[in-house]
Amino acid sequence: MSDATEIKTTATKRDRSPAYPFISLKTAIERVAAFDAKFGRHGSPLGMAGLAWGYKGDSSQSAQTLSALKYFGLVEYTGTTNDRKAGLTDDARNYLRAQLSTSKLEIARACALRPKTIRMYWEKWGADRPIDDICLDQMILKDGFTESAAKTFIKVYDETIDFSGLRGDHQIDKIQDGEEDTLTDIELIRPAPQADVTPSNRYVEIVPIHAPQSKGVGMRQEVFTVDEGDVTIQWPERMSQASIEDFMDWIKILERKIKRSVLTPQPEKTEGSPE
Repeated sequence: MSDATEIKTTATKRDRSPAYPFISLKTAIERVAAFDAKFGRHGSPLGMAGLAWGYKGDSSQSAQTLSALKYFGLVEYTGTTNDRKAGLTDDARNYLRAQLSTSKLEIARACALRPKTIRMYWEKWGADRPIDDICLDQMILKDGFTESAAKTFIKVYDETIDFSGLRGDHQIDKIQDGEEDTLTDIELIRPAPQADVTPSNRYVEIVPIHAPQSKGVGMRQEVFTVDEGDVTIQWPERMSQASIEDFMDWIKILERKIKRSVLTPQPEKTEGSPE
């Protein structure tokens, strides 16, 4: 083997980064909406899909976009090799047609972590990832990314995590054992991040610990809006009978804690009353 061939082979191996979607989930959802508007429920032959995004049907941009949508689980292929079609998945259609923001968020969170590379770095970095320089060193020196691919991936990662709401999944310190009404898996009343905490800028937030879940178990979420803000609660979509009973007991404890946060209205001052 010649020196030139060896150099070419080495360069080829070095320049092949791990596979990942080249667009974020936010952009992917926009591409899904355009695809649905163009082709509807019938889908499109692979060679024509790019028409939905202003590309030539069989262009490389079209192929990259389809690949990204497939990473997120938003498109699927059907048909034989010579007659393949691209169509939207149930998740894609449900996202476009959902009316509740909580329903959209649930689908987005599932899609965000479907790409293997995003899921891998989510497990390493979480929502509050290290600074760019540390991430780039990890990806380039240890994980085989090229510099340009690593920089692109970081942008895709950040925008995907933000869009899916995963950045709001905070891990918090557990309450110490022995405290009254100890709850070891959530934090209750948390004031809004303003210096002046008044009725207009308080809110109640139930923040789940980012605890590992059994494989295949997803999370559900409901949001209840009150005058002061939103009350949000998350729970595993499948729980045992024992867990349900524990949860109902916890709800009673939660009720007592929330009642202690009620603001006592101040009497209105009347003309002539002392200051």
